[in-house]
Amino acid sequence: MKKSLNIVNIIFLLASLFLTSNLYAKADNPLEAIQTIMTALEKDLLADQQKLKANPEYTSGILEKHILPIINFKIMSQYVLGKHWRKATKLEQQEFNRLFSQLLIRFYTKAFIEYVKTNNIHSGMIEFLPYHAKENSKQARIKTKLKLTPSSPPIAVNYSLYNSKKSGWKAYDISVEGISLVTTYRSSFDQIIKQSKMPGLLKHIQEKIDNIQVKNQKTEQSAKNTSNK
Repeated sequence: MKKSLNIVNIIFLLASLFLTSNLYAKADNPLEAIQTIMTALEKDLLADQQKLKANPEYTSGILEKHILPIINFKIMSQYVLGKHWRKATKLEQQEFNRLFSQLLIRFYTKAFIEYVKTNNIHSGMIEFLPYHAKENSKQARIKTKLKLTPSSPPIAVNYSLYNSKKSGWKAYDISVEGISLVTTYRSSFDQIIKQSKMPGLLKHIQEKIDNIQVKNQKTEQSAKNTSNK
């Protein structure tokens, strides 16, 4: 399961970078918006590859800039907690939403930094499958195929999106070869809540964030030391 979750983190991050745009959020058809920005954003990422590899701190900033605007963390948090969301207090809901979004960003940063050490972002990574929009629907499911390397077999990556009046289309879940990010975290968090209640889960997430941050700082310092030699 740990290996599967790491794969989900890497793929979710890579694909999210290609989905980032105000056009994406505001367009009536989510697939049209994604296809519109693909070429321009792919060009930018390809141009920045050497800097992404050489500067982990720069990479972290790029990830937060590109990921945060396209994820509906509130809807994602509700799906992840399931029945526990309704039982949580308002303050617990707000704190979980804040911590969970930080946890995802930290995970993606760590996964991406490791990925770009030995891999390149290449053109044609994502293939979008036909999408048939349902009139006035607030939800959409975009199906894609992603190739981590030019020679690797395609991986099925499906996005679940919600269209709100305030922010437009944003993702709240992703599944990779049938493995749902939301379902994976829901199963893990459910066990913690049963044992330690909601305060115990919040403490657990904060500790994971702190541990990841320490590891990321060590990676950044190692990269700086290497570049200074």
